[in-house]
Amino acid sequence: GDGGTFEAGDGDGARQDAADAAVEAGCDAAPALRASIATLAGPDPAAAALEAVSAQSAALFAAEERTRDEEVRHASETIDFFAFEGEGLLSALEVEPAPAVLPDGRQVVAQIGEAVLDHEETTLSLAHAFENPVAFALAPTLNGGHPVVAEIVAAEGAELTLRLREPEAYDGWHVTETTTWMVVEAGAWRMEDGARLEAGVTGGVDGVSDGFDRIDFSEGFDAAPVGLGLILSLDEDVWAVSRLRGADADGCEAAVQRQEAAGADAPTAELGWLAMEAGTGEWDGIAWQAASTEARFDDGGDRFEFAEGFETAPLALAALSSMNGGDPAALRRTEIDAGGLGLVAMEETSADGETGHVAEEVDVLAFAEAGLLYGSAWDLSA
Repeated sequence: GDGGTFEAGDGDGARQDAADAAVEAGCDAAPALRASIATLAGPDPAAAALEAVSAQSAALFAAEERTRDEEVRHASETIDFFAFEGEGLLSALEVEPAPAVLPDGRQVVAQIGEAVLDHEETTLSLAHAFENPVAFALAPTLNGGHPVVAEIVAAEGAELTLRLREPEAYDGWHVTETTTWMVVEAGAWRMEDGARLEAGVTGGVDGVSDGFDRIDFSEGFDAAPVGLGLILSLDEDVWAVSRLRGADADGCEAAVQRQEAAGADAPTAELGWLAMEAGTGEWDGIAWQAASTEARFDDGGDRFEFAEGFETAPLALAALSSMNGGDPAALRRTEIDAGGLGLVAMEETSADGETGHVAEEVDVLAFAEAGLLYGSAWDLSA
């Protein structure tokens, strides 16, 4: 920038011993370097430290303090760094915001993205201010062994706040996980390629013990769509999961399950839901796929194979779409690549140590890349 060479990047595997992070910006001399720990894998206080900074590389490590004890071993962390050669002022051009409405009349319908989360709240800045946002964050990775769900703390305007939440039977602290998120403007929409989707919020959704509640779509689909659901608010501060089942062209059933130790009677919830026409296509240049599977995802996991169309690993949302097993369970992502997605149904152990879960159906929604998605109102009466 402004004639100076710079690089921003990260170094993985930084522990109490230095881990090399290559600076590949082509500096003529050792750059000015700033670094900070970007993960929370080790519970003890630590800060990023630097050694042997040269034009080609720097050694990064996590340095613990010794106010309480002399032990300085630390878990593997990721360290973000910024290197800049030279000194002076930096200037930049203002980036024009994405238009809310395109010349052809289509408006922003959704935004898809990916986030790295832990148990602390993370607030994301969106590329569009949504009027009535319905937010989803589903199937986080399986870096940490404790059960966890991605929780929507707040979704308002151009901000989305999320965190990971463990059941109360665990320590509440969780390593970083990656999850795909999606924010959709509430309503019924038609995409650029003609495919349809609808998103909404339904309040008063009961616990499983009180039976499933019916969610009716405002516009009927030609066949059962792919459905996703996520708890947006709950009448009790407790770990819980949403369960959808029985989708048909006109609607689906929904219920809430809280952790087993809290008992079967779950509080009522406000549930965000998304229904999207099954199939494949291209939405504003972004390849997509929406699909429902047979009951084959249990505690041992299985792999969902994408249809052709993804050149690299896409962003994927996935949720259980059946209620074959009675214990609370949530999906975790074990792998993802251009060809498919590995998923496992993970139970929690707040009431007992048994974690076996029978095979469940899963609904999957995948996009080739992050970005804004535009559409037009879907009205069958028009």
